Amino acid sequence: MKTLINIILCIIFCVNLKVCGQQNLVPNPSFESYTTCPSAPNNISDLTNWFCSGGSPDYFNACATANFFSVPYNFGGHQFAANGNAYAGFITYAGAASSYREFISNTLTTSLTVGTKYFISFKVCMSINLGYSTGSANYASNKIGAKFSTMPYSIASPPTLNNSATFFTNNIVSDSVNWTRLSGSFIADSSFKY
Repeated sequence: MKTLINIILCIIFCVNLKVCGQQNLVPNPSFESYTTCPSAPNNISDLTNWFCSGGSPDYFNACATANFFSVPYNFGGHQFAANGNAYAGFITYAGAASSYREFISNTLTTSLTVGTKYFISFKVCMSINLGYSTGSANYASNKIGAKFSTMPYSIASPPTLNNSATFFTNNIVSDSVNWTRLSGSFIADSSFKY
């Protein structure tokens, strides 16, 4: 089990990347499709279409038999899913002395078109750790967002920590009870696929 869980931001990626017909370009946006119910940490690969691109993010689902990875109770705290039965959790900040972060990634159903305006929307909630791990603290975060790329990131080649996300919020997300919707728009300057 992770010994330093400072924050787990549970995210429901209703990343509604929308174009004219409000088509969602993110497959499995609310983490409902999976190959295995979560039973161990660092389990994003149990989800259909999602993969880890840095750190050891976690997947939580009501189907889990172990409370550590279930919904609504798990090692990250207590939170019902914003939609359906599942969500993902990842560390956005591990303290001033650490550059540790966790990232989740997905492959879009189609590449973005250069010069086209896209809308993005997803929900996040700050986790309050229930004390299942020792030495943990809870931090609110800002600069939460999405970084689009023409090539996939991976654990061996994660995104940089330079806040160069395509979309992010400056607002500090500190609500640990309600889901906070982050939304905005951007004009694609590359044929992003990831």
